[in-house]
This record gives sequence, C-alpha cells and structure tokens, in this order.
Amino acid sequence: MTASQVLDQSHQSTHSDFSQAQRTAGATAVSKLFFKVASPEDLPLSNCKVFMQAVTPAQTSVQIFKGSPSDFTVDHPAPRRYGVGSVSVAVAVAAVSVVVAVEQDASDLFQVGDTVILRDTSAFEFLTIDTVSVAGLNATLTFTTATVSAYSTDISCASCILEAEIKPEVLNYALTSASGTVDTVLNPIVPASIGAIDETWTVTWTSPTSYTVTGARTGLAGSGNILASLDVLNPDFSSKYFTIPVGLFSGTFALGDTLTFDTTSASVAFYSQYEVESAAPVFQDDTFTYCLFGE
Repeated sequence: MTASQVLDQSHQSTHSDFSQAQRTAGATAVSKLFFKVASPEDLPLSNCKVFMQAVTPAQTSVQIFKGSPSDFTVDHPAPRRYGVGSVSVAVAVAAVSVVVAVEQDASDLFQVGDTVILRDTSAFEFLTIDTVSVAGLNATLTFTTATVSAYSTDISCASCILEAEIKPEVLNYALTSASGTVDTVLNPIVPASIGAIDETWTVTWTSPTSYTVTGARTGLAGSGNILASLDVLNPDFSSKYFTIPVGLFSGTFALGDTLTFDTTSASVAFYSQYEVESAAPVFQDDTFTYCLFGE
C-alpha cells in the first residue's frame, strides 16, 4: 500500500483510459486498492463491508474481489467477484425478494449467503441472500429477513465483501538473546492506525541498552534506548508506525541481539476489475464509487 490517495470518482483515479482498439475489441483492466482506517484514537472499525455504490454510466462495468496486503493479480486466476446492479421492480416494505439487473454474469455477483445492501438517497439496509435465481443478466434474490423500507426501481443492490475488523496489529514476535526478555503480553508494541504499514521489522542491539529499528522494505526507521519508550515515525502519514514501550524490555541485552516482529496496516485490500464492452463508444465522464461501511 502506498500513501497515494484516490481523490475523486473518475475512472482515471484508479484505472487508465481504454484505447480505441480496446473499446472496439472489449477489454479488462485490474487495479489493487486499499481502504485505510485512519483513526487518530487508534480505534478499530468492525463489521466492515466493501461494495460498489452504483452501476457505471458508460458501457462498462466494475466488479471487486478480495485481496490481501501482499498478493498480486496473478494469485487470483478465477476470483469470486462482487458487484452491483439496479433494482428493476419496486420493493415494498416487508418484502422478502428483489429483482436485480446487472451488467455481468449475475450468478457470480450474487450467491447464497452473501450480504447485500439495498440503498437509495434516504435509506439503506443490509440483507442476507437465502436463494438466487438467475436468468441472463437478471437475478431474483430472496432474503432470510424482510426489508424494513420500501425502494423504487433503479436503486442499487450490491453484494459485499465482508471484513470482521480493520485495525493495525503486531504479530510474530521472535527474540534472539541469551539473557534479555520481552513482555509482549503486558507491554506490547502498540501500532498506530494512521501510520502502521504491512512490514517486517528488526530491532538490533548496538549496545546493552541501545538499539536500531529497521524495516525489511522501509530500511532504518529509528533508534532507541531500552530505558525509554520510542515512537518510530512514519513520514508518509505524519504519524508513527508504532510505539515501543519502555516496559517491553527486561533482563540483560548484548550487542547483536535481535527482536523481529510483523505489523499490519489498518486497511482492507481489494481488487477493482474494470471492463469495457466491445464496440463501446467513447464516454468522457465514466465514474464509479467504492464504499466502505463499518461500525
């Protein structure tokens, strides 16, 4: 994950323009994206859902599929895709089904057990799919519970990628020392929601009391002393990666001792698959919006 932020809804923010040859033949482009939770109070975001807001205005479509911090597109030869369609029949209060028109194969976008969101400008709700019946580009979805609100036609119905919690973590401590110890239960390293990244770190003692902190990709990030806490700073986000508390260390350390650990960012990774139909005309203002909901 880089520090570059997606600033608007234009397709150029996440994907390159299709060439005339690609529009003539039809083409697909894939980008990897992250939703980052930048909480100054380092609070987690729970019961998270990632979904598309609405269908695209051009002869294109966008689906998303789940990723991980370190994977690549080639790691997903046949991903489970999630997408969005338009409700084609008005939905009444206490309805248990909906008909959704989509731009791609609906059997992949909506599956039994999926969480979907129905939303318009004044209301939204999450529902769980009980059954799916697909006919071409139309899907009839029944739900395990009835709708709370009524919805008109052409509103959005999107399937959601679920993430239980988004927060930074410190994992996989490994200490190499004859006489030094670390208390990772009562005095663990504390990651920062804004600055934490997906990285492997090494603390290396340069004397019995002094040490350096180096990231596998980040390089040298700081130096400290076991007699004081240390904030290791992330200049990309004007925040800290994490804090090493003074209470973490005890015992006697020696030159060359090491402590390694991993940090994870407060983010969720996903891929955006952008497709243009064959013989599609030029559309200058194609837009789409990725959404993250949590509590």
